[in-house]
Amino acid sequence: MASEAGLSGSDAKRALDTFTDATTKALEKDDSAVLVGFGSFSISKRSARTGKSGVPKRACRRLAGDVRRLPGVRGRPRSQPRQG
Repeated sequence: MASEAGLSGSDAKRALDTFTDATTKALEKDDSAVLVGFGSFSISKRSARTGKSGVPKRACRRLAGDVRRLPGVRGRPRSQPRQG
């Protein structure tokens, strides 16, 4: 990452840490964080439901909770390389 951006290793680490911290803080506030050309990080609520356990395939109760989401970029097929 550092060599591709023309940064020193410590500058690249600082940039990545800053992005990670800002994204974490936004998600903790139930906000979203957008990285242009990559995707949008967000939190969604999932209600309690009944699911299936692993091997025995018995019904089990799944608790409600928050789910982190990172949908792909719309409008650009995954097989198409980015321009730039």
